[in-house]
Amino acid sequence: MEWFKKWKAYVGLVVSDNPQHPGAIDNSDIISQENNLQTINEGDYNNVVIKKGMLLDRDFVAIGATPWKYLKSKYGLMSKAVKRYSVKRDMMSTTIEITLKPLRVMFVNPLSSG
Repeated sequence: MEWFKKWKAYVGLVVSDNPQHPGAIDNSDIISQENNLQTINEGDYNNVVIKKGMLLDRDFVAIGATPWKYLKSKYGLMSKAVKRYSVKRDMMSTTIEITLKPLRVMFVNPLSSG
């Protein structure tokens, strides 16, 4: 969220006495170091874990793919990207649900001994 606050001041979305270039996007303040999840096929989604207790719009913001690509190309990225799926509830709603936690699946072989 720190980078986003700096960016908002830099582009004039909030009043600041001394707006400065925000530098490269940095998500390190919200990423847990417990990122030891295994993935089968990462694709457009990643299994970066957000720190416990983080709240949307307090500790981080969620933006769509198009603004993300623009900001990333303009400012660069110095930490891992935190990608999440979002789903629009229905055609008449403006509400979007975001999956904040990566999906974890455990495969169990009931025929294995031990």
